Amino acid sequence: MIKKIDLKNFLPLLLVAWALIAGLSACSKSEELLSDEDNQEIVIKPTVLLNDVITRSAGVELEDIPSFYLRIINPVDSRYSYFVKVVKGTDGNWTAEDPQNAGVPVKLVFQNGTQPVKIQALYWNNSRFQYMMQTADISTWEKDFAFWTSTVSTYYSIKENDPLYFNQVFVPKTDAPGGVLPIRFHHRFTKVNLTLNFDEYTTNLIGYNQDAISEVSVFGLMTGNVKLVKWNFNTDAFDYNGDTRETVAKLYFIDFIPPTMTTYTSTYYELMAIPQIVPDGSLTVAFSIYDEEYRWTYQGLGLNFERNTEYDITLMVSGVDPATKSGDTSVTSAKKRFKITGSMNKRRKGGSNDIL
Repeated sequence: MIKKIDLKNFLPLLLVAWALIAGLSACSKSEELLSDEDNQEIVIKPTVLLNDVITRSAGVELEDIPSFYLRIINPVDSRYSYFVKVVKGTDGNWTAEDPQNAGVPVKLVFQNGTQPVKIQALYWNNSRFQYMMQTADISTWEKDFAFWTSTVSTYYSIKENDPLYFNQVFVPKTDAPGGVLPIRFHHRFTKVNLTLNFDEYTTNLIGYNQDAISEVSVFGLMTGNVKLVKWNFNTDAFDYNGDTRETVAKLYFIDFIPPTMTTYTSTYYELMAIPQIVPDGSLTVAFSIYDEEYRWTYQGLGLNFERNTEYDITLMVSGVDPATKSGDTSVTSAKKRFKITGSMNKRRKGGSNDIL
């Protein structure tokens, strides 16, 4: 005889079994999703940007970067840590190479989508830096690099003293989706723009003669020329090593505007400086007009030259015609009646200005 099944007793068992099966299925799907998004290796594709940078009339721009050095640090699995040279191809794409073996490709891979990694990158068109990096490995990156900046500011020295740097912790899934690694470079040093404006009287004295304005220089900055400044690319810290403050010996004009329809002349200069706190009363601009020197000293307090920032120094050179006072029209008498007034503005992200 076949016994009848008591559905009242069997139904709870069916429900429990269904719940177990559904739970196992959900776990399987969850693990599958976790594996797809978080646990699989992700191929890295570097791309380069300039982050929050004010347009510069000189200095390094994106088109100036043919290659840069990249360090990726995975703190839990060194197999996913790298030190490579990243080179821009003719197609505009960036590929990683062995820094000691040009042309030998290196495949860059994130361990997964959730493991944080530190990303460090540097471009610097400095001859000593470039020479050192030809035989560099990861230990080189962790040592202090001793350097100096040029005390003669020209178009080329500005390019050589404008390193681009990047240092940030990334979670690949959110910060580099699809493996696209954005290197948002910023200018690591400070840029100083100097403009000399001349009123009607001083313009008439100078005329169209750029050579009349000579020996334009800046005093009071540490440049590393006495005792080399040290920079650790790993910690991004500077060691000024007891360096003394000296003269940026000569600035070459970037732009000279002689009098045309107006009665005024102006001339413009640029220089790069290591980020530093400038002691009160130290920053001085000097220049000569027909071999007689004039100086202006910044009188503000707490001047701090910051990275990725520009400082605009604008000087107004005005004079009184000595003929209106004494009848003496000689150049010597004229020069002694010059007056210099100045201001400094700080320009940061987004082009905002602070009067210092």
